[in-house]
Amino acid sequence: MILVVGAGLSGMSFSLHAREDDVLLVEKEREVGGLCRSIRVEGFTFDYTGHLLHLRDPSMEGWVKEILPDWRLHHRRAAIYLDRTLIPYPFQANLWALPPSLKRECLEGYRRREAKGEGFVSWVKGNFGEGMAHHFFLPYNRKLWLYPLEEMAPEWAERFIPIPDPFQVEEGAKAPPDRNYGYHHRFLYPSSGGIGAFSEALGKRIKNLLLGKELVALRIAPKEAVFSDGEIIRYDRLIATLPLVELLRRIEDLPEEGEEWLKRLRYVSVTALHLGIEGKVNFPYHWIYFPEPEYPFYRVGFPS
Repeated sequence: MILVVGAGLSGMSFSLHAREDDVLLVEKEREVGGLCRSIRVEGFTFDYTGHLLHLRDPSMEGWVKEILPDWRLHHRRAAIYLDRTLIPYPFQANLWALPPSLKRECLEGYRRREAKGEGFVSWVKGNFGEGMAHHFFLPYNRKLWLYPLEEMAPEWAERFIPIPDPFQVEEGAKAPPDRNYGYHHRFLYPSSGGIGAFSEALGKRIKNLLLGKELVALRIAPKEAVFSDGEIIRYDRLIATLPLVELLRRIEDLPEEGEEWLKRLRYVSVTALHLGIEGKVNFPYHWIYFPEPEYPFYRVGFPS
């Protein structure tokens, strides 16, 4: 038997696509979705922060629309708030929108850029120069990660941070670009019900699903999972989608090296504050990034 712990999108997708019939999906909450749930409060629908579908594979898009037919395709409208100015995203391709002194500093730094070192900070400065690093990339990522950027590797950034070529950067300092950049320049979002509408539609297709059942302990050697109601379930294979730190904490027979792994793992929690406002929000952006340190938050979204 395959035991799947966590009915978020990963756990539900595995349960649907597993070829074996003997699959049991267990979720601690009373509803499916994990962080891709939506809550309804006094007529407003709120997600657990923004969750948008950026799909590169046409077959995956077809599968998603089979699960939930009613989607809207959006073309990203995002900006950076810097020096009391809104600069269209991505920053590095829209220097035209900067105040003159900032634009000059960013362009001069870009033209003098050179790759030195191997960490994330060196990667940023080598690709974008000192000016863009100082005003946007480094302060924003310090907020996002809450971890010394000098100790971070750059490999993760190559997918998420667009790198225009020199001609595109120079032209983007003169006028708005005529193309889109980034992995999320287009995305799908349910027409109604928030991202939770997709999770709920997915959950209806799961055959063996237990809700309100929390994993409290794992015994790796005998392949036993202990749950909050006292039940012990034996499994042949385990698929665990809960956070890695939480998984390791639940393993009763964790080897000594596992204890060391647990001490070294770092993670960042996100606090989301939702505001429900009556009437139409007349604002042209889906979200705005805030790199400046005087703002304690790093992003504001407008899901309506």
